[in-house]
Amino acid sequence: MKTGMGYKYPGDCFFSDPEWGCLLQVFNSVPLIDHNFYDGRIATRKKWVGAVGVTVDFEEVVKVFVQSFKRQTTLSSITRENVFPLLSCYRKLKRTSHKFPSRLTMCIRKVNWLRTRLGGYRSPGSCILYGPEWESICPFTLLPFNDESDNFYGKGIHEYKKELKKMGIVLEVKGIHALLFFVNEDN
Repeated sequence: MKTGMGYKYPGDCFFSDPEWGCLLQVFNSVPLIDHNFYDGRIATRKKWVGAVGVTVDFEEVVKVFVQSFKRQTTLSSITRENVFPLLSCYRKLKRTSHKFPSRLTMCIRKVNWLRTRLGGYRSPGSCILYGPEWESICPFTLLPFNDESDNFYGKGIHEYKKELKKMGIVLEVKGIHALLFFVNEDN
């Protein structure tokens, strides 16, 4: 089968569904069927490509994504080029009829993948999305604010405030108590 990574055996390929295919594009690490090569007609033949061994099932794609996500975080190689597509995909998946798998939710909430100003990566629940209400305490504290420098997320991260909140990120000063407890538990 023709993929974005050349020709591959069907069992090594993935079918990109319009509703959840965005998961497969966060890391660009799997051979996706090249829909353009097949003149787009392959999009209507999902059952056929599944029958010859191509991965077409959402649950199977989630397993592959979780493995890839964990591998990337272990290597500390998640960049803004991965984070923004992940947040966009999270937003898109929440609007579909697919039940969001608990395996995926747990992975996103518990794995260290958000870069902070303190250096290193943390899980969403141990990060703060910087905003105006933090200005008064920022000069005399060292808190794990997301790295909004131009080298990382910039101000664009604020576009995904709702999604980050659902993932557990601290947005308000009153939420810092839970974060301090969480940070204390790590030490």
